[in-house]
Amino acid sequence: MASSRFGPSSLHQRDPRSALFEGYNGGADSNRRPSPSPNRAAGGYGYPGGPASNHLGVQGSSYRPATPNKRGQYSDAVLNELESQNDSQVEGIMGKVRILKDLRHNSTTTARYYEQDVGDG
Repeated sequence: MASSRFGPSSLHQRDPRSALFEGYNGGADSNRRPSPSPNRAAGGYGYPGGPASNHLGVQGSSYRPATPNKRGQYSDAVLNELESQNDSQVEGIMGKVRILKDLRHNSTTTARYYEQDVGDG
């Protein structure tokens, strides 16, 4: 069994991250079907023939379930995947913040340079 980045599962305790999905009804519109990936023939994540064709015990299914069990608990794999998505989003935001800080620093430096140049001349 792969080690979980959150430590061993404690199913008797409700994970606070599960509160993100409180009230989620799993897609109440039963007539609506999710659209498959456009590159299905290549056998990507979650597709038969792909590297994860029996991933998490969901064999032959195009989508991995991301809904809680009857007790409102999510699997460790779903929580790990959501956490990794959050990590990548935070990294992207932090990169943008760094760019904005650099722009601010550069514009401040440029403004000081021109103030000195105008004041001296």
